[in-house]
This record gives sequence, structure tokens and C-alpha cells, in this order.
Amino acid sequence: MAVDPKTIFEAISKSPMELLADRGLGLYIPSYQRPYSWDKDKVSRLIEDISHGLKTLIKSDDSFTFLGTVITIHDVNNSTVQPIVRADVPSKVLTVIDGQQRMTTLLLVCIALHNSLNLMHKQFIKKTKSVFNEYEKLSAAGENITEELESQMTAYEWLDGQTKEALSALADTFYEKYSFGRSPLYPRMIRSIDDQWSKNSNTKKYDSPIANLIFNYITEIDKVDYEVVEYKPTKRESNIEGEEALVDRFNQLMKIFKSLSSNRSTVADEIEEVPNIDDIYASDTFQEGLLNHVAPVSDILNLPTNEKDVFNKLSILVFYARYVLHRVVLTVVKGKNEDYAFTIFESLNTTGEPLTAFETFKPRVVNAVGLANYEQSEEKALMDEIADYLCVFSVGPELQKATKELLIHFFSSYSGLRISGRLAEQRSELKASFEETNNKLAFIKMLSYCANFKKYIWESDSYNGLSKYFGDLQLSTTSKLGLKFFKDINHTIVIPILTLFFSQIVDAPNQQEKELRFTDFEEALRAMVAFSTLWRASRRGTGGIDNEYREFLNKEDMPTGLPRLAKLYMGNQIINIDLFKSELKARLLDENRKGKLINKANFISISSHLPIYSSAKKVAKFLLLAAHHDAVADSACEGLLTKGRSASNPCLNVESYIDDRNLSLEHIAPQNNNNGLWDPDIYENGELKDTLGNLILVSHDLNSSLGNRVWAEKRIFYRVVGAQDQNEASRILSEAASTNNIRFGNLTHDLLQAQKYMPNLIALGSLNKPWTKDFIMTRSQRLYDLAWDELIKWLE
Repeated sequence: MAVDPKTIFEAISKSPMELLADRGLGLYIPSYQRPYSWDKDKVSRLIEDISHGLKTLIKSDDSFTFLGTVITIHDVNNSTVQPIVRADVPSKVLTVIDGQQRMTTLLLVCIALHNSLNLMHKQFIKKTKSVFNEYEKLSAAGENITEELESQMTAYEWLDGQTKEALSALADTFYEKYSFGRSPLYPRMIRSIDDQWSKNSNTKKYDSPIANLIFNYITEIDKVDYEVVEYKPTKRESNIEGEEALVDRFNQLMKIFKSLSSNRSTVADEIEEVPNIDDIYASDTFQEGLLNHVAPVSDILNLPTNEKDVFNKLSILVFYARYVLHRVVLTVVKGKNEDYAFTIFESLNTTGEPLTAFETFKPRVVNAVGLANYEQSEEKALMDEIADYLCVFSVGPELQKATKELLIHFFSSYSGLRISGRLAEQRSELKASFEETNNKLAFIKMLSYCANFKKYIWESDSYNGLSKYFGDLQLSTTSKLGLKFFKDINHTIVIPILTLFFSQIVDAPNQQEKELRFTDFEEALRAMVAFSTLWRASRRGTGGIDNEYREFLNKEDMPTGLPRLAKLYMGNQIINIDLFKSELKARLLDENRKGKLINKANFISISSHLPIYSSAKKVAKFLLLAAHHDAVADSACEGLLTKGRSASNPCLNVESYIDDRNLSLEHIAPQNNNNGLWDPDIYENGELKDTLGNLILVSHDLNSSLGNRVWAEKRIFYRVVGAQDQNEASRILSEAASTNNIRFGNLTHDLLQAQKYMPNLIALGSLNKPWTKDFIMTRSQRLYDLAWDELIKWLE
């Protein structure tokens, strides 16, 4: 006899409203399921996905956020439920075989949204109470109501109604209230052994973390005299497994939703993509997709300014709640019994890691070229190069991460598009962009250039294998320095632009052209190093530098005349290196653009006061090397540097950057004046000690030995390692002992004698004056002066 698969299992997609708010539904977690364990990052990703879906709904009415699959059995006979009061069990018990972690998190989302919405609604009622009262008073007296008041009431009544509807719907997702019994409040989810549904207060039991949290909350909100307050669950003293994670995740969600209803400048990272209220009001698609009608936008926009803020904050929360209720989707698989359910779970769970976006892209390329032609095609050779780059990464998270990063950089260089790392979005964007392009070969080429640039240049220290792209041309030691510096500060935003310059070398039709494009690459690299260093040096953080680089790829009508650099727009045109450097320089200096450095004097004035050690240590190291490049001790200004002859002290090369003499940043005046032996004025400001003027580069060993020594001892250290031979070093140590009574132990003496010659410390060793606040500032200004002179040339 034939068996209908539907009698074994069924799978159906449902929203939280359809699944959780179903009358008589109870979710049951068997005792063998692991305790709740989602960490902060998983919850953040869930909220990011929901927020992204909300953003997509602005333009597309088919936006949904897929939360995954939940495998259950519909336990008609309640055979899995224990302990049990049979007469009081919900009519539809779904025992969760797989997916309880995401289901628990979804319930936490609904509860946190309910509480957040209640809190904001309370503010809304308080703010609008006088308007409601005035309207009721005029209506009761039969007096005329102005159009302005009527319009206000239309907006307020609409939002009040939408809020109450959302609150009711959210409440239905995490509990059900029966019309009888001494304990009629039922949490939607309980756990075997720890919990028991019952309408009798003596036999009800809600001890598991999730059931306890839900029950405590619904008990509060069901009180007749309930006063809306922020719900703050706490961990019980019995240290129940999984409760700490559950409470932490709920508090995390509350913090996120609190920022959703705050000023946009303080919004949490997870909800950055949530559209602003003006975009929501302007999109009928968005409103109809969540409300099934269009909001009274004209009445809303006419609200008084002082009342619009709380209105908009509440409105955002309502829309977010409705998206969660109706547009988050789970696939619920119902098995006939536990055996079938586990079979389904194992079959779904043995499919391994999901395919990467590149792996799902490959069949499209084969189809576009044609299976008969693919093996001998240029497209296959290029796809193989991309695969060769990715094959070194282990299958799983490592490969997924490498592929996601590659595609982020590819889309930036190809179209200037800023794409997220979400697998679904990357798959979709690859498909759409490939199908839309008229030059599919150029599309694949650019992807291969990105892979090869990352493999042979960005992620390489040896730069082996570049000959097939550069021929006999070799990267200069300064270019290697720039690449090493960018990698050390994780400045991946430059990868798309460098890839475009790299692609021009690869595409060069002859050797002469290849040499020109290679020169362009090195000039562009140096210019970006100068731009990024001077930009970062003059700001406490990154100062929006990523966006400056992104605009090179996708911004039209740049003042210097530089066109958009993304391959989609440039085609086969060569990037004008002079225009490129001019645009960088203008962005850095022009007072009407974000850089606003204007000139060297202004740069020094801004930067010399900033605590660069605490904000950008690696940038500080690069600045010190730039300042010391071909610099010598200034005979006219004790302790300072001045520009020397060319090649007198070359520092702007990769050899100096990785030299162990320059690996450690040392504070001259220590970070803490615990011994009280340093000038107290240095520590008044709190930031002066971290400015460039109080920093030097030394070896790790020397840094450890210098520690919190006093200035007189440190100065001897600097003189010894700045001595040009061992005899001079020994003389300095002997003189310190006989003249100044400064003696070092044998280990320190041996360490000093073993140090390599450090010419960059000669100037400091010659300073006979105390180390003071004023001298730190003077030295800081001189160092920035010298660094500017070296780096600004790279932009010219």
C-alpha cells in the first residue's frame, strides 16, 4: 500500500504570528536538549538580518528574513510531556527536536520588543495627553474643532491603535491567558522535567530559564495596576545552566531596541540598516507591506516639532515589531513521531557547510560560456585562478570568511558597490550583476584580479609568483613598506583601488606600457600611504576615511575631474595617476572638504596635541620612521632632529619597519608617574604622555629594560645605543658611573653593550636638560614637521 509522505512529515513556512500566536499552541523542549547557549554575536547577526530585511522592504514588497528550520513532532498523545497535568496541557503541543535555540531567541526578541514598545508608548501617552484631553473636552461640549487639532488627532489615534495592536500580537507570541483557573497564564515555551503547564497554582511549575523569564514577565504585565517599567530579569542564586546566557541575551536585546527608539547618532551597530523614519513615510510599499494600508503621512508630517520626536520613535518600534511578527519566517517541519523527526534532523544536518557564493556562481559561468566550450575557455582559466586562491582555506568558516571578503573587495572594485558579507546577499548580487553585464568576461577578469592581488601581494610577505604579472619589474622596498603598514593597520579599504592599478599592469599590451602602469601602481600606493597616515595622525579615530576611499570608486563629478574608478565605469581607460594624487591631496587639505588640513602649520597644530599612542599605535610607529628618515641630530636645538643629507639615515623602507630596533614603542616619560620622579606637569593633561613627542622606537628587550627608569638613566641608555662603536659605548657608561654616580647591573650593562647601533636615539641622548612638558610639545611639533615634509611629497 502506497504511503503518502504527508503522513510522515510536513514542512510549512510560518511567521512568528502564524506559529506562536496559534490558539492552544505550546512549545515543549525535551530534557535531552542542550541548555540555551546563544552568544552575543549570534543574536547580533539575527538582529542585523532582520534590520537588513526591513531596509530591503523599502523598495521590495517581497522582503522576508528567513530564520531557519525548526524540526518538531506534533505530540497529539502528549507522550513526550513530563511531568504532566493531562487536563491542563495545551491542545497543540509541538515538541522541538531541533531549533530550540533560535526559537528561544525569537521569544526573547518578542518579549524585549513588547517591553520596549510599552515603554515608548508610555512616553507617547504622556506627551500627547493634553491633546487628547483637549479634543475630548471640545467634543463633549459640541464646540468647533480646528483642522490642526483634527489632523493631530488623526495621527495620534492611528499610532495609538497600531501600538496597541502590535502589543497585543507580541503578547500572543509568548503567552496565552485562559478564561478560568487560578493560574491561567501559560508561557508558550516550557522545558521537560523543569516545568509543568497547569491552571492550578499548586501544580504549575516554571523553573527552566525560559519559562521562568516568560512567567515572571507575564505575571507583571497582567496585573490590574501594572505600571510600565523596564523589565530586568536576574539570574537566580541556584546557578541554573543556561540562565546566564538567556538573561544576558535578553538584556542585549533590550539595549539594542532602546537605541532603536533613541537618536540615530547612538543607534546600535545591529540596527544601522533600519531605514530612517522619513524613508518609511515616503515608501507606500513599506507601509502596505507591514500594515496592509498607508499611514496618514500628511497628518504625521504636520505634527508640531516638539511632539514629532516621540511619535517617530514609537512609530519606528511599531514597524520593527510588525516586521518581526509578519516577515520573519521559519520553516516548521512536523514529523509523525520522534523517530521520524530525528531522521529528518540527521538528513538535514549531514549536508555539511553551505556552498560559498563563489561555488554557486561557477555553474552560471559554465552556462553562459556553454558546456562544450568551457574547458578550453579563457573564462575557465580565470575561474581556476580564483579557485586556486580559495583552495588554501579550510572548508567551513575559514573558507566562507575568505570568500565573503574577496567578494566585498571585488564588488567595490568592479562597480563601487558596498556589499555586506551575508551569504544570501552575495549570492544574489553575483547572480544579478553577472546576468546584467554586457561584458561577462571583464566581470570574471576583475574577480580574478582581486583574487590574485590578495594572493600574491596583499596576503604575501615574499611576493613570490609576481613575475607572471610584473615580468622583471620588482616592488621597491618603499612599496613593500606601504603594503606591510596597510596590512598591519588592517586598512583593507585600499584593496579595491590597489587592485584596479594592479589590473592595469596585468592588462598592459607591451613591456613599455607595463612599466608605465607599474610606476602608476607604486605611486598610487605611496600616495595612499601618505594620505592615510596624515589623515589618521590628525584625528582621534579613523575620521570616516573609509568613505573617502569608497567615493573614489563610485562618486561622480569629483572636483579635480577624476572619474569614478570602478571598472564598470572606467572600462579600459587608464587611471590618470596625477589626477588620482590631486584628488587625494585635495581631500586631505581642502578646507571645504572633510580633510581640512589646509597646510603643514595647521597639520602640526592639530596633530601634535593628539594622544596618538592610545588612538593609533602603528600609525605612530610609521610617523616616527618618516620623521627620522634622513634626519640627524640638530646641533642648534639640543635633543631635536633636523633634515640631513640624502641617504644619511634611510628609514622609509620595509627593512627599517621590521628591524627589531624599531619594533617597540617606548614612552620616554612613563605612562604612570608612580615613583613621582618625573615632571608632574607632564601628567596634568592626561594625554600629553601619549603624544608623538614622548615616544621613541626601540627593541623589545631595550623597552623592557627601560621600563619606569628616571630620565637621567634613560638618557644614558639612549647615548649608549646611539654610540657608533663599543669603545664609545663603554666610555659613556664609565663616565656615567664616575661623574653622575649612575651604575647599572651586569645584566643591564650586557644588554646595552649587545644592542645594535640606533642612530635614531642620538639626538635624545644629547639632551642635557630635564624632560619637561614644554619639550615634549616642542619635540612633537618637530617630528610632525619632518614627517609631513617626507609624506606630502608622495602626494605630489
